Amino acid sequence: MNKIRAAHPLSAAIVVVTLLLLSSCGDSTDATSSTAAPASAPATTGATPVTEGATSSGDAPGTTTGRPEESLPAPVTSAETDTTAAPDTTTVTTDTTASPDTISTTAEAEPTNGADTPAMRMNRRLARTANIGATLELAADEYPWGPDLDPGDFADIAEVGFTAVRLPVKWSDRADEEAPYALDADFVARVNEALDAAEANGLAVVLNVHHYDEIHVDPAGHRDRLVGIWRQLTATFGDRPNDSVVFETMNEPNSELTTELWSDISTEIAEAIWETNPERVVMIGGVGWNGHEELTQMTLPDHNGRLIATFHYYSPFEFTHQGAVWVEGADQWLGTRWDPNEGVADIDTDFFMVSDWSQEVGVPVFVGEFGVLDLADPDDALEWLREVRITAEIAEFSWAVWDWASPNFGIHDDETEEWNDDQLDALIPGASGQVIG
Repeated sequence: MNKIRAAHPLSAAIVVVTLLLLSSCGDSTDATSSTAAPASAPATTGATPVTEGATSSGDAPGTTTGRPEESLPAPVTSAETDTTAAPDTTTVTTDTTASPDTISTTAEAEPTNGADTPAMRMNRRLARTANIGATLELAADEYPWGPDLDPGDFADIAEVGFTAVRLPVKWSDRADEEAPYALDADFVARVNEALDAAEANGLAVVLNVHHYDEIHVDPAGHRDRLVGIWRQLTATFGDRPNDSVVFETMNEPNSELTTELWSDISTEIAEAIWETNPERVVMIGGVGWNGHEELTQMTLPDHNGRLIATFHYYSPFEFTHQGAVWVEGADQWLGTRWDPNEGVADIDTDFFMVSDWSQEVGVPVFVGEFGVLDLADPDDALEWLREVRITAEIAEFSWAVWDWASPNFGIHDDETEEWNDDQLDALIPGASGQVIG
């Protein structure tokens, strides 16, 4: 087992239980093996348990050279959320007669720092999230090059096992330039249609401000407008259920937005939201395009258990963004491979650094974006997606793949209406129904 996984406090107790279960079934475990089964954290339901083993590098897509899966605890859904439950209670049901690879477990993650806060309950609802990219994030005058988005799409997303969607929205292009920064009514109706469809299909939602490009280079000139837009958003969407809709302050702050300045602005936004919507869970990420290290340097607002932290993960960038036309020099990265024998340790290091910070500050974490451009080697992309997802679940982070159906990152083809089964199974094992291994 990877040293950092075995030693990390989040995983230790689960590792002990796993070893006892394996022992009771007559199996032996090599504690130094890099392919040992990972410790479990919130993850999959609605999918047939899949047993995956180590295979050669020449195997077809859908097989893996990485760590075997376990049946992981089910995420919380709106029907399962009991806000009156005692804070430190969890329910675990285990079929001890099952083999180690098919153990049936139903549990919530152990609450961080002994407190089951609204944010922690909400974060469990975000366990498996799909980003709805290239739709509502487009500028008002931009050619609609992304997928068509209709209510039926949310049923498809829920059917394969996703528990939530993240809605990136370019509000800066649909709000007045002057105070009080009124929102475009027609566009609000379009967003409400998406929110209604998500709610009808039992999907939680992360609603954000996306692509507010001007504030990154001129924070002083746009700070008041961003806060004002959030006052408008809170007034418009504040009646949405507090246990299923999260407000994310802004996507990927960068450039002139320093950690100190963005900490101050994001605190002002959160406080503006809580003035009239005090029960709302708010989500905040760090600067550096929502970098994981930058997140741990943020000064967070007083939150009363209603704050989720977020970071994005595209490392190594030369692999995930090879050939990206919007990144200067990315064509020189074409052909970049990803080796799990080296790369898994890097993911572990990055994620558990954030996990340690999360434990210290008592705030749950959402991996708001991770994905691979379709120009990467397909087998490498599958392995990278799978390992990032597994590591997030071990660290008890919820996650959101980028993305659902955009032309270059999507795991669903908008034209054929078909899922990329291999990528879907890398994220939600068995979701496609195909036989793996």
